[in-house]
Amino acid sequence: MEETKDRNSNDITVLAGEFIENLRMLKYSGSSTKSYSNSLDHFNHFIKARGRNSAVEVTAHDIADYRLNLVERGLKQNSLYIYLRVVRLFFKYLHDNEHVFVNPAAGMKMPGPDRRLPSVPTENEIIALLSLPDTGTPIGMRDRAILETLYSTAMRNGELVSMDVRDLDMAQSTIRIMGKGKQERIVPMGREAMNWVKRYLVEVRDGLMNANMNESALWLNQEGKRLSGQLLHIMIKRYVRSSDAISTHITPHSLRRACATHMLQHGASPFDIQLLLGHADLSHLRNYLRISIHDLKAMHEKTRLGE
Repeated sequence: MEETKDRNSNDITVLAGEFIENLRMLKYSGSSTKSYSNSLDHFNHFIKARGRNSAVEVTAHDIADYRLNLVERGLKQNSLYIYLRVVRLFFKYLHDNEHVFVNPAAGMKMPGPDRRLPSVPTENEIIALLSLPDTGTPIGMRDRAILETLYSTAMRNGELVSMDVRDLDMAQSTIRIMGKGKQERIVPMGREAMNWVKRYLVEVRDGLMNANMNESALWLNQEGKRLSGQLLHIMIKRYVRSSDAISTHITPHSLRRACATHMLQHGASPFDIQLLLGHADLSHLRNYLRISIHDLKAMHEKTRLGE
């Protein structure tokens, strides 16, 4: 029995499973671990087709060929970066834990992630989006409160749907958010957002609960259960498609970007935005700052300063 364990201990599929489990222990999100797992499965399929079943058999030449295979498939820059980043992280994990003596991915050339500026809804598009839900209906009232909350707090999709009623502090107009890595932060809610959330709680939520009187979730679906992230995406997509005033592709993350970008454009401190977003350091703000600089340059070109 012990011999079988030793013989399989370096099997690349087994080690890939251990690597993914380690990511879960490090509190990586479910979507991240799923993405890493799928990318690693793709790599392992390629490697095993070359007769490599053990991690120690994989060479730098194999990884270079894998990279070339991905390029020849015509993957977009970001996709190529993600596939190769997983391979690099995987072999670093194997080397650090002494499953391989030489890291074959150490010298792998990594493509830079796509640096195109992400599209951000304008303030007029946000105003148009917020006006779309029919607040004369329970679902419309809920949706308006959700959209106002996303734009006011810049929280992530997963953070919003995981909220419980107890996370709200109505007296202080703040909300407790459990972010990535179980990092907690308290952020303020704007007056308009808080007013809509109060109306949702007073006028709508009890009616949506149905028989689920013990449901702790703040945002409920029509069955009285916790709203899912998938349904949130679908809801926003449906509203965007119904409006001629919105040309930008808007998702929950777009509202997060819009909140941070618009605050920066109106003079907010990057350090304050960092706290709002729950980022560990200012380097994560570079995309938001680049958008603001891009807008500033465009404004410059329309004035005598740009001549």
